[in-house]
Formats: sequence, C-alpha cells, structure tokens
Amino acid sequence: MPLTESSSSMPAAVLLKPGQIEIQTRPVPSPSPDEILVRIACVGVCGSDIHYYRHGRIGEQIIKSPQCLGHECSGFVAAVGSEVRGFEIGQLVACEPSRVCGWCTQCRTGHYNLCPNVKFLGTPPVEGVFQEYYLFHFSQCFPVPDGISPAAAAMIEPFVTGFCASRTLCPVPGHTALVIGVGAIGLACVNMARLYGATTIIALDKLDNRLAFAARQGATHTLNVTRADPLDFVRSTTAGQGADCVYEASGAGPEVADLLIEAAAINAQLALIGIPADDYFPLLIHRARRKGLTIHNIRRFANCYPQALSLLAAGKIDLDSWITHRFALDQVPQAMELAETYADNVLKALIEM
Repeated sequence: MPLTESSSSMPAAVLLKPGQIEIQTRPVPSPSPDEILVRIACVGVCGSDIHYYRHGRIGEQIIKSPQCLGHECSGFVAAVGSEVRGFEIGQLVACEPSRVCGWCTQCRTGHYNLCPNVKFLGTPPVEGVFQEYYLFHFSQCFPVPDGISPAAAAMIEPFVTGFCASRTLCPVPGHTALVIGVGAIGLACVNMARLYGATTIIALDKLDNRLAFAARQGATHTLNVTRADPLDFVRSTTAGQGADCVYEASGAGPEVADLLIEAAAINAQLALIGIPADDYFPLLIHRARRKGLTIHNIRRFANCYPQALSLLAAGKIDLDSWITHRFALDQVPQAMELAETYADNVLKALIEM
C-alpha cells in the first residue's frame, strides 16, 4: 500500500528490558536507492524472540539497549528506492531477515548464511520487524505468487530452515528420517523429508497436539517422549537399524544429546538445528566415530526462498495451517507468553499489523 501524508509516524513494539515491551511511536523511514520500504503485514513469533524477550540474550548476543524483536515476516511494498526494479507498490513480498555484505568469501561462494558481517533482523543491535514499516535491501524481498496469504508468506522464514537442513541431509526413498521436536521448524523438516521421499518419518515431541499435526503433514510414526522411551521406539520402528537422517529441532540440548547418536543408523547424517540454552552440547563422540556419523550444524539458510515459494504456490506445503493464534501489535507480550508456555495448544503465534 502506498504511503500517505498520515504515514509519517508508525507504532513499534519495543523491548525495554527482559519481560517488558512498550508501544512507541517512531518516524517512518525513507528508502535509500537500493532499498524497499515494506509495510509489515504479518510477523511470526519465533523461539529466538522468546529467548530475547525473557532473558535479553542468546549466548553472546546480548540486547544492550531498547529495540524491536521479530524477523519472520511478510508485507506490502510501500515505497522503492530510485535504483530498485521489478517491484510494484502494493505488491506482497516475503522478506528474508538476513542483510549480508555481499563481498566476503562466504557471500561470494553462495553461503551467505555464514556471512560474518550479517545484520539479522531482531538480533542485537539490529532492529526487528515488530513495527509497522521496515527498510529492506531489495535482495531481501521476494514477490509472493497470487493465492498465497500474508500469513503463509511470513511462515516461509521458519520453513526454509527445515528446507536448508533437508537439502544438506538429502533423504531419499527407503530412508528413515527422525525429527526431534515438531514446532514450526520441526514441521518444516517433516514436510521436506516427505518431499524428498523418505519412506519412514518419525516425529518425537512432548506435546500431543504437535505430534498430531506432524502426522497430518507427513510423519508416519509419532511418539510423545514423556510416555515411552524414544530410543526403544526408534529401534522398534526401524528393525534396530536406526534413522538415516536425524533432525534435532527441539533445542533441548544435553537432554537429547545421547538420543541423537544412539538413534542414528550407521553412516547416518545428523542436523543440529534447534538453539539450546546451554553453551555446551555433549556428544557420545566414540559412538559417533564408530558409526561414521556426519554431524551438520545448520546456521539459518541461504538461497531457499524462491524454491520454498514455488512449493507453496504448487500446494506442496500448507503453511496457513501452522497459524493457531493471531494477535495485534500491542499484544506482542501476550503472544510471547502464550508461545513460551505452549498454552492453548499453540503451534505458531502470529502478529498481524
């Protein structure tokens, strides 16, 4: 939607300190020649947002001054810089949260998710998108095909993390995929394992509603780990062979470290995706070595948005159904509290502007 004379200021949900968010009024910025001003439509509440909201930090990334959180977003083009081509005012776009330098070795070789100069939305000191307007470099914006909702477009961001992990593990027909933790990113792993052709997809979680959802999106076997031993379940499901591809999407850290190694098949591929609260992640290294396991650390994603949007447009994935709760901008604290406590069978909380 185009800017109007009344668009000179905007509301923003600003984190003042852990557990305290205040709605403030800010000026609407203007795009530089290579930027697009986006009127934010939807923002998903991510686990990293909750970490910052509750603790003010994730590892060495510490919030030292008031800022907005939020990075899973879609919006409408409100203004374009003088050098930007290919975008129209009012066009719906999915917005990639990484603003990278473009000149480092990682960027030049296609691994821009590892850019050491990256500015990632909502990660201190970079402002996030819990505000009405935001400036993006044009390379961060992807036109959304007709028929895709702003909510689904915002869910592209958590989906592509699972997309990236599956592109790394590359399950094939005949493989067993094990997904530990089926929040949004775990569900993305389930979907991508299905699309890659994995024959057996095992989903583990502590919440029955998430397991039921995983079954609807492609998991062939599910287990609530509070009711039975997950290792026994994996072994019985795979005739003792273990899983060929293991996705750790829970962020449970040491709680699942042994399971990762023991549940993996010989020569399996493992993806560490979830962000644990602990700084150290102990592994049964000799078991891993004897099994010849390959362990991948998944750092966000790169070069995934166009393909993910194509899958969505083709009906291969359903991201609208991930949204279980919707909130207004002034309800960000309530959304955080709900998502943090897994209350009311929440899967994904969405902020709608």
